[in-house]
Amino acid sequence: MTEADPQGATVASTNRRRSQRVTISIPVQISGRDGARSFSQTTSTVTVSPNGCLVLLDAPVARSQELLITCPGTHQKALGTVAYIGSDTSKIREVGIEFLEPSPTFWKITFPPENWDPSERKLPTREAPLPARPGRLR
Repeated sequence: MTEADPQGATVASTNRRRSQRVTISIPVQISGRDGARSFSQTTSTVTVSPNGCLVLLDAPVARSQELLITCPGTHQKALGTVAYIGSDTSKIREVGIEFLEPSPTFWKITFPPENWDPSERKLPTREAPLPARPGRLR
């Protein structure tokens, strides 16, 4: 189940995760090395968490391979390893990357607390009157 937040991101809730995942597209550069060959690909995240991210890659990667994640907007870098590779039904695959060390501030977003229940989310109400529209000056 997912729930939208005010910035347009959605929070994927599941009971078996170490931390909440947030569905949000953040531009990233993924770099790695496959033997003697190196690659660098610009893509966007599908989901993020304090422990890593899920991205779409067309570069060949293997489980446990070390990758460098760079956020061009913040110039932050983090090392991670490939924890998940989606089915190879097309050239582009979902790749789950786990940070070597948890980094709750890497994505520059606030994550919901561990005990957060989306059904208890407070939604905006229309109790307050809307501000008056400015009139035309004559």
